Amino acid sequence: MHQQGVKKFTKYYVGINSLEEVATKEDKVCVLNILGSESRSVTPTSHIFSGGNVVFGTSPGRSGQVLKTTNGDIPVYNNVTEGMNAGHQFNTAVIYLPPSGVRDAVAEAARINPELKKIIIITEKIPVRDARIIRAIG
Repeated sequence: MHQQGVKKFTKYYVGINSLEEVATKEDKVCVLNILGSESRSVTPTSHIFSGGNVVFGTSPGRSGQVLKTTNGDIPVYNNVTEGMNAGHQFNTAVIYLPPSGVRDAVAEAARINPELKKIIIITEKIPVRDARIIRAIG
């Protein structure tokens, strides 16, 4: 096994030093595509585990719906602007979108919310060009 333990992450690549920094109970989270097939099943568990820090989610065309959890309902809006105009604040965005939509979602979250500190992208196989643009936005 690894006698020396796990070394620190390189900030250049992931922007954090440990997994504890990925999401904390103090974070206020917006989930993009909250009603997607994967997110709809994962987000309620995350919301309960975190103590209820998911403040709202987005899902185009589904504004006014809610994602029910045992920790309370999470409101759903068409986009980030609509959620913030409703009075919600967040510092972390979690993105559950197909690869072709991730770049635009990151751009929207960063452009709309100056308080944004972290973006967690769950999506795999993002095109290299889009990944470079996302890094530049960050």
